[in-house]
Amino acid sequence: MSFNVLIVDDEPMARAGLLSMYDWDRNGFRVVGEASDGRKALQLMEEIDAHIVITDIAMPVMDGLEFARISKERFPRTKIVLLSCHNEFDYARQAMRLGVSEYLLKVRLESPLLERTLVSLREQLVAETRAAKEQALTKALERITPWESHPFAADAPAYTVAVLLFEPADCNGEADNGFESARNRFYESFPEGHAARHGKDQLVCYIPASSNGKSIELTFADIQRALSERDVPLSIGLSLLQSSSASGASFLAAYAQALEAAERRFFVGPNQIVSYSSKRSVGGRDGQRFFETMHCLKKFLADGFMEKAHEQLVRVAGDWGSRWRRADVIDEAKQLVRLFQGETAPLGVIDAWLDDCPDLSTLKMRVFERFDALWGRINGGELDRTGWVQRAILYIHERYSEDLSLADVANHVSLSRNYFSDQFRKHTGLTFIDYVTMTRMAKAKELLREGRLRVYEIAERCGFNDVKHFSKQFRKYTGKPPSEYSGR
Repeated sequence: MSFNVLIVDDEPMARAGLLSMYDWDRNGFRVVGEASDGRKALQLMEEIDAHIVITDIAMPVMDGLEFARISKERFPRTKIVLLSCHNEFDYARQAMRLGVSEYLLKVRLESPLLERTLVSLREQLVAETRAAKEQALTKALERITPWESHPFAADAPAYTVAVLLFEPADCNGEADNGFESARNRFYESFPEGHAARHGKDQLVCYIPASSNGKSIELTFADIQRALSERDVPLSIGLSLLQSSSASGASFLAAYAQALEAAERRFFVGPNQIVSYSSKRSVGGRDGQRFFETMHCLKKFLADGFMEKAHEQLVRVAGDWGSRWRRADVIDEAKQLVRLFQGETAPLGVIDAWLDDCPDLSTLKMRVFERFDALWGRINGGELDRTGWVQRAILYIHERYSEDLSLADVANHVSLSRNYFSDQFRKHTGLTFIDYVTMTRMAKAKELLREGRLRVYEIAERCGFNDVKHFSKQFRKYTGKPPSEYSGR
């Protein structure tokens, strides 16, 4: 950021001395005017945006103290530095009462002191400017005041919006530090930009087009990489370049684009940078088809035809893909789980359980877990599958605590690895890895409810060699760390 400086002194030699004492431009300051008294300085301030005013006290027409009083009333954000030839406490006390930022003696004013003073004022101005911009950004996101009505919006003819989306389950502890780290790194690369935290899991960044000398994608890749080293997952979405002057241009529309792009993590996984594409087809949901499927499911379940019900479920879950909106996938999953769950759990609990799914794979695991639980109840606890699928599932349930691989199970049922992988997913609706994880998590929840073993012992019994990895997977699957899980 560059800050404007106004120099006020009735002595031309004194003004020239200040100008030559410091390399203003190199250090981020521009001397935009000079005045010989306070009245002329006030007239200049009506025409120019002066961030800092350095003024003598003893001047004709209007002295420095009177000028400071009036200018702080008219321009409260401007920083005033008073210069005086007198080391008198009364002068300093008046200056502080008027809101003057610094009081310096001319006889002691040398380049190092001036530099320290200016650096301190610059830090204050940067912090205050950013706070004001972040407040404006927050009000726009909360729909209190349109972004377009703020003076900051006029600074950039075009801009990009980025949404940094943190994993909901990780939005505490280290992730709170992650927000601050990401924000600081953003400002290092885009000092003219603005960033504001929104909700519990978003950092929204406004990037003026004038900042595009630096690659947006590379900058955010660096931020993403730095946070991944601290085990803080981060997904980033970027809007299209917005023109401030275009008809119908809207900051909220750009924010919606960036958020939609970031939420593609549900389909593509975390730690990705996704740019919004207006050409991408979304809204793949077929409401009529789902209504018909639900009708069939209800009939098959009522008649006890679990195999046929399972086929319908696999078909529904197979339709869920990246052309969909995340909200539509979650909505169908909720309706399915409510059907399988019956009256055994409050709907709010089910909704929260599914809303917290970080990705499509976890969502499918949770839906099929509930279906398998229903199937188990109907069939006395036995999964009534036939052939190699049943043998593969029994083998997984017997050996989930071991270092189980897809090749091991495929060999057990005498199938090739590729054929087994494809057919297992077709018959169960889950990948081999997802099914094994679901089995291990179900056992882990059972052991945690019993409360006899420590977390690291449960991790070992459930096939995890690394307790940290186990804890992370458990939190991803259940929404809670093992230490907080009670099963209720």
